[in-house]
Amino acid sequence: MRLIPEEIKYLESKKELLTRIYKNYQEQLRDSERDKTDGQPIPHQFEIDGKPGRINASLINIEHLLSDSEYVIMRNFDTIDVGTGFILQFLDDGEIERYILTEKGIISTVDSDSKFKFISLEGNLGKAVKGAKQGDTVSYLDAQDNLQSAVVIAIDNIREHYANFLREEAMKKEQDERILPTDITPSQKELALSEKENRARSKKDLVAINEVLNIPMATLPTDDTIGIGSHVIVNVESASGLSERIIFELIKKAVTIELDCQYVECDSALGKAIFGLKEGEYFTYITENGLPLKGKIVSVDNNYLDEKVRVR
Repeated sequence: MRLIPEEIKYLESKKELLTRIYKNYQEQLRDSERDKTDGQPIPHQFEIDGKPGRINASLINIEHLLSDSEYVIMRNFDTIDVGTGFILQFLDDGEIERYILTEKGIISTVDSDSKFKFISLEGNLGKAVKGAKQGDTVSYLDAQDNLQSAVVIAIDNIREHYANFLREEAMKKEQDERILPTDITPSQKELALSEKENRARSKKDLVAINEVLNIPMATLPTDDTIGIGSHVIVNVESASGLSERIIFELIKKAVTIELDCQYVECDSALGKAIFGLKEGEYFTYITENGLPLKGKIVSVDNNYLDEKVRVR
């Protein structure tokens, strides 16, 4: 039998809980022997429910599982197997679900803090996806005997990706909510001026906007490659074929004022993927939800800028 890390964690936690319950029962049983009414032991909840034998049997079973099973630490990301995380997009409604394949139904989603659903090789879906590759279409009968089909749009270390994403989000919350960028683009400065003239409602607003206006201007691109300040149009497409056109300006970092256009930070997944590319080139990146996307640079506009704003 093969156990994945989430199952090991779950079984060890369950073992610890059942051990405490069993010890508590034994203490209650000893107390009941000392405290009798009419010569009969006082019944206790565990005794009434007949739990001692079941608890002991569960503990023995967990010990066997932890000692006799193979631990799956390294996972094959080319094909789906036990321990692999993967993403399916269902063809009937386009819904996206994230799964982890297990050998047996030891753990369920409610038993873990994972954001992915656990399915086992014992079920129809588990049997259908085993051995599948990214881009494959799998079909199976659901619990109501309805035929379901889905596309495998990702096989990756998405659990680790999601964990890293949560850690990064936690670190951001611990930091000051308002960290200003080292430099800004002309449109960001123009937006700050507009905010100052039209929307500053308090002294606090003015202070915040003036801080933005005092930030140095970024060194802007002078050729046809994507850099800070570039206006970019891209087409992105998922493995299932869904596509979207995105129009944005690439910036160092967003400032905490209201935005009238879409900005993409250069340190974001998309920003890192396209930085330095030219019109017509292709790229790939992974979204914060672990969804892999591929895209093409449709347009790069660096000529919209007045020449005088290129010099600090």
